[in-house]
Amino acid sequence: MGETKEKKEVKELYYFNTGKTSDISRQLAFAGFAVIWIFKDTNLKVPNELIIPGIFLGITLLLDIFQYFFLGTAWWIVYKWISKCEQTWISYCGWIFYVLKIMSLIVAYFYIIFWLISNYKQ
Repeated sequence: MGETKEKKEVKELYYFNTGKTSDISRQLAFAGFAVIWIFKDTNLKVPNELIIPGIFLGITLLLDIFQYFFLGTAWWIVYKWISKCEQTWISYCGWIFYVLKIMSLIVAYFYIIFWLISNYKQ
């Protein structure tokens, strides 16, 4: 028995929106590095207050690659050896990486915005 049309549409929307969120979070992580780079001094030293956001931006990108590497590898194994397996724990682990990378990006931008506000000179 196949999926209903409604269930298939919901699944397509889910895939589209999570994929789009991943694309945007990746772009924002690189943009965050650009913001940090703009505020380096003449000796290429980054302000101490921007080190933590830089770490979170790096974590965001690592979680992004871990999410896709894990899901790609896990689904390949399922496809090759356990073709009748449901998407139980595999999807949950991928979802954890997805949520963590978005949270990491939010924390990084919180620090960047706080730093920008506190260092704004009128």
